[in-house]
Amino acid sequence: MPNWCYTEYTLVGSAEDAKAAYDALHTVEETKRPGPFETWSFESQSNWLGYVAEDVLGTPWNAVGCRGSFDNLQLTTWQDKSAVVLCTETAWGPCEELMNELARKFRLSLNFFATEPGNLYFAKGGPDEVYLQTLYYYSDDDGEEYFDTLEDFLNAKGERFNLSADARMDEAMSAVNDSEDACLHPISDEN
Repeated sequence: MPNWCYTEYTLVGSAEDAKAAYDALHTVEETKRPGPFETWSFESQSNWLGYVAEDVLGTPWNAVGCRGSFDNLQLTTWQDKSAVVLCTETAWGPCEELMNELARKFRLSLNFFATEPGNLYFAKGGPDEVYLQTLYYYSDDDGEEYFDTLEDFLNAKGERFNLSADARMDEAMSAVNDSEDACLHPISDEN
């Protein structure tokens, strides 16, 4: 069983290119797939990334990383451009090759924010710096949170870990990660 990586992608470009990409992905999402399928398989899901490879890119699903599915498809704006936003749930890490091909086909820039807590993988990237502000991942028994600055984290959680408002990052990580039920990790920038 894999560790699941959750990635939000924002593909940014012209209104025409973003709409074409959105329409193509929406068609994949809405297409009913004939069976029979195994009891459970990615093929039984209309939002399987393999269908994106085959139907949108014209590439065999096993030629690119298609180890998951997508959801939360949106057509929106980001700053003065149009954007397609979607989330993926994939095995072990982001599906970079597939998403890079999709961005290339529709002349869109690719931005992402990925978390795979099982392997402590937290990353963001992209030329438009959509996810520029999010720098810290925190989780405890109550759930997950993201913080833009160390100061934001210290204001929200510092007292729980006996951290002063001027604590350094290494002090904060040590205090949180040495606890039994919480973790704090910086998010790497892969630009």
